[in-house]
Amino acid sequence: MKKLILQSRFNNIPVKTLLIIYENMSNKYGEYTKAINRGIKNGDAGELRNNQAVRNYAYDTYKEMGLTEKQAQARMDQKDAGHIQSRNHGGQNTASNYMWEDRHDNRAHGDATIAKSELKRGGRW
Repeated sequence: MKKLILQSRFNNIPVKTLLIIYENMSNKYGEYTKAINRGIKNGDAGELRNNQAVRNYAYDTYKEMGLTEKQAQARMDQKDAGHIQSRNHGGQNTASNYMWEDRHDNRAHGDATIAKSELKRGGRW
């Protein structure tokens, strides 16, 4: 439904671009972010020993889901590989402790452990 509404108003803009805009405006945990977090959760991402490994996995997932290089990079610029439990509180650099999230949210929660409700919303729990 949202696809049709967006298409009718902005018929000269590609649907994928419109969906990305809609996702960014309506929900910081849209389908792309949830897919990345599900992949991390389910082990599809493999071993993630550092933030760059998470970023590489996220980029590859964006590309596999059909985004162009430019679109994928725009998404990457807004996101971070956050620790569910901060390293300052015993969290490790492992796949089980990473979450792909909004860059501002990641910096805002700092050392606080990410709430279970946020993990659920992000497709990580």
